[in-house]
Amino acid sequence: YTPRKSLVFGGNFLHSYNIVGQLQVTAIEDITKVEPRYLYPYFVEMSWFVMEKYRRHLKSIEERGKGNSVLLEEEVEGLNLLISRLEENPTFSSCYPCADKGSQASLTGGE
Repeated sequence: YTPRKSLVFGGNFLHSYNIVGQLQVTAIEDITKVEPRYLYPYFVEMSWFVMEKYRRHLKSIEERGKGNSVLLEEEVEGLNLLISRLEENPTFSSCYPCADKGSQASLTGGE
C-alpha cells in the first residue's frame, strides 16, 4: 500500500554481476522448501544458458581474439560457483536443457 499515487517498478530479473547472490537465494529456497509457484520460473534451465553464453564468449576470444576479453571479478566468482552448482546439485544437473547430454560436460569443462 502507498498513501499516494506512485509508479512502482518491480519483478525478478537475472544478471551476470551477482550470480553468487542469485545462487545464495536458490540455496535458501531449497533449504526452506519454498513452494515451486514462488520460485523464479526456469531458473535452473536459465543457468545452463548462462554457461553456454560464457562458453561461447570465451571460445570466441580464444579462437579469434574477438569480444571483450575482460570479465569482472564478480563474473568470475559467480561462474566458478555456478559451475560447482551445476556439477554437484542433482536439481541443476538433471535440468540440462539440451537434448545432447554429452555436450553438458563441455560447458563445465568435463570430458
